[in-house]
Amino acid sequence: MRSVAILLVCCFALCIDGTTSYSAALPPPRLVVPTPLQWSVSRPQQTTPASDLVEPLHNMKSVLRRAKSRLQTLVRKKTDPAKKQKEPEEMWQVLFHDTKYLPGHVARILAKVFPISRKAAYEICLRAREEGMVPLTVCNKKQAEKYCGAILRQGLTATIEPLDFT
Repeated sequence: MRSVAILLVCCFALCIDGTTSYSAALPPPRLVVPTPLQWSVSRPQQTTPASDLVEPLHNMKSVLRRAKSRLQTLVRKKTDPAKKQKEPEEMWQVLFHDTKYLPGHVARILAKVFPISRKAAYEICLRAREEGMVPLTVCNKKQAEKYCGAILRQGLTATIEPLDFT
């Protein structure tokens, strides 16, 4: 009799709250997360007076565009490439100064910093011992500063100078 009473109580509880005894083992239902609205902007057909415009000026695609962060950014018109001519960059040379470093140590560092072999780096080191200063490479200023900084971080002495063709 007692088991029948427990069974009736369980059935009554199920009818009231609509859950089952095995629902605790199931994962919770997935919630639907609303996605951001997709902005669709129609282009104006013809040039019309301002009073006839359906959409406000700030929504027109020709004036503004929406970035991924949903901020509005202005779109600039492209300039004529014939007007803007790029002048060639000034070239710089990286100079290595020898102050009696060990040749093997210098060759290892130069081969690590520059794309040259250890043998070529060793020849550069010997030439620097004879002359005191040797140009290592010629490149733009930004790359020359990177090379010079890498050499200085390794404990060697280097400078950069603008390249003179005279």
